Amino acid sequence: MGPSSEGKRIGNKEQKRHSFFVALKEFPRDLPSDPNARTPNINHGIYKEILKSALSNDGLFHLKHKGITIVADDVKTRGEKGPVTTLTIRLRKGDGVLDGGHSSAIVAKAHDIAAEDGIAIDNQFVKVDVVTRVPFEYITEMSSGLNTSVQVKDISLENLAGHLDWLKDLLEDEPYADLIGWQENARRELDARDLVSILTCFNLKHFPADVDATQPVIAYEKKSKALELYQSDRASFERLVPIVKDILFLYDMIRSERDSWNEDGGKFGRLAFVEKKEKGFLLPFMQTRVTYRPMDSVVFPMLAGFRCMVKERKGKYVWAEDFTKVKELWADASVGLIRLTKQVSDEHARNPNAIGKSRPHWSNVLTRIQLKKK
Repeated sequence: MGPSSEGKRIGNKEQKRHSFFVALKEFPRDLPSDPNARTPNINHGIYKEILKSALSNDGLFHLKHKGITIVADDVKTRGEKGPVTTLTIRLRKGDGVLDGGHSSAIVAKAHDIAAEDGIAIDNQFVKVDVVTRVPFEYITEMSSGLNTSVQVKDISLENLAGHLDWLKDLLEDEPYADLIGWQENARRELDARDLVSILTCFNLKHFPADVDATQPVIAYEKKSKALELYQSDRASFERLVPIVKDILFLYDMIRSERDSWNEDGGKFGRLAFVEKKEKGFLLPFMQTRVTYRPMDSVVFPMLAGFRCMVKERKGKYVWAEDFTKVKELWADASVGLIRLTKQVSDEHARNPNAIGKSRPHWSNVLTRIQLKKK
């Protein structure tokens, strides 16, 4: 089928959308996916079915999904009054697959299987839309609007828009930097949403260190709400730059707690809110592994309680005292906080999730830490 195109002018540049049906066996495998908000993951059932369709060579592949959208600088075609025989796409840095990254990955997978098993796919086509000369500032909004069949998570769009760059830059030299996934399906040990939730615990603008104020329960209870707060007031999170790395370390310190509880006569591993894993849990910010780890429903209220050790100075959040004092305070308060948590756990029928959702518990933890600080 021959191509179609339509154009629209934005500012002094004319954007055009060109549509083609490209044979699967001719579709390039090395197109960049810089504009795409998420990393493709074709292990979901729906994508396995689409791959199966591609390998059937029934000529219906292009009818079973919406195709692939590419952002490019220019498109040139060559053909003799009919079907296009040559399609040349010129890309700028940052151009590539905007929507349909999963389809592109499926096509590549179909190439591999067809070649390995001797399967013909010459009767299959994929619809390709190429949008040219799009200003880069519009790409994030386009990605948000197009990626709706399996909704793109907001964290992916924040990353695409560059709204997480300050955090990336801050952590880029840390040994755990490569363990952080900044977009959906990145398959890393850590998720950028986790970082946002952890930092929410120390956002003094929205959650003052006051037992009568609203506690940052959203950090545990609903990461999407923490992300909404980040999206609405990113500047308040950026105030944490001086202490971000310390906060992450403190998070893992709390998760590594075991010895002091056992030394006090308790059995840490028997607590209802403690997980066990023989191969060990990775604590990336401390670069160590532990066999026993308290659940986040327990860790987050304790972590948030240490915001009473933070103050604002020259528009930034800093420790009121040296971070060494913060670590010493944790060592001094840890057993009492675990006892308090066990009491709440018993009151809620040993339901770990109820601990993290208990507003009074968050306030009580903060009070305990404030008393220990004095």
